[in-house]
Amino acid sequence: MSKISWPLCFLIILFLATLPLFSATLELVSPLDYQVFQRHDRLRGSVRIEGKLDTIANVQFRFIGKPLEGKLYTDWQPLTVDRQKRCFCINSTLPSGGWYILEVQLVEGGKTLDRCVV
Repeated sequence: MSKISWPLCFLIILFLATLPLFSATLELVSPLDYQVFQRHDRLRGSVRIEGKLDTIANVQFRFIGKPLEGKLYTDWQPLTVDRQKRCFCINSTLPSGGWYILEVQLVEGGKTLDRCVV
């Protein structure tokens, strides 16, 4: 190798060493920001939760908000992931109410790898 190649190789190795070793991403396809869903009747409606991930991990979701009546279940709930296609899709029934916040997170080994909020 020429003398110029060694510093270049060193810089490339240094750059690669600073990259994260593992980066998982979660992409939420539905719902989108401010998307409105029709309700089935006065007290409930259905929301489609759909997304993609670039790794095999567990996906959880929860809604936060105030329903017209009663109390909203706000604990984290698991989403079934199609591990071959690396995607998920469910319809979740919610009580009718004002604007809700949806949180979806990618979790592995007790650590949150990525998170989407709409």
